[in-house]
Amino acid sequence: MQVTDIKKTEDPTLSQPEKVQDEEQNAIADQKEAKALISWVSPDFTSHDRSSSWYLMILVATAALVTYLVWQKIWTGVVVAIVFCLFLLLSSRQKPKDIKCSIYDDGVVVDDKVHPFEDFKLFWITYTDIPKIRLQQKGLFAGQIVLPLENVEMDQIKKLIADKLPEEDRGEDITDMINRIIKF
Repeated sequence: MQVTDIKKTEDPTLSQPEKVQDEEQNAIADQKEAKALISWVSPDFTSHDRSSSWYLMILVATAALVTYLVWQKIWTGVVVAIVFCLFLLLSSRQKPKDIKCSIYDDGVVVDDKVHPFEDFKLFWITYTDIPKIRLQQKGLFAGQIVLPLENVEMDQIKKLIADKLPEEDRGEDITDMINRIIKF
């Protein structure tokens, strides 16, 4: 009996994610080989010490909301309120993680993810507990890449990015404002 080596024919749709992943890894390797203009490590958010009264306030607010929703017979709202309360309580115990950021001539690297400057249309700075540079991606539903700036020379980073992208004065988002108010 003769054994033959049968090679699978590659389906281009199946190998596409692998190609994209390889290209991203190559871009990361190329960026790491190039000299970073500046690199830093910063926590992604400020950790607040929450007293027992903070937790009590969340529970009382949730109980009041649930009571109202039960009275109005909005059962889906009851479930959403309870799940949101649990999310707040569990997330409040999360510790900040350190984010590694680097700026290169061609773009930024945030936690080993390469973002070329041509993918962004503008940037702005928010001055909250931790100042942050926000890079707005191109596209209608595109998001933002956030570079936290704690314990780093912000003016130097701002100058490097301003050489590549226009700056806009936007201020903080509504979600950042709510998080700051409730110390989340």
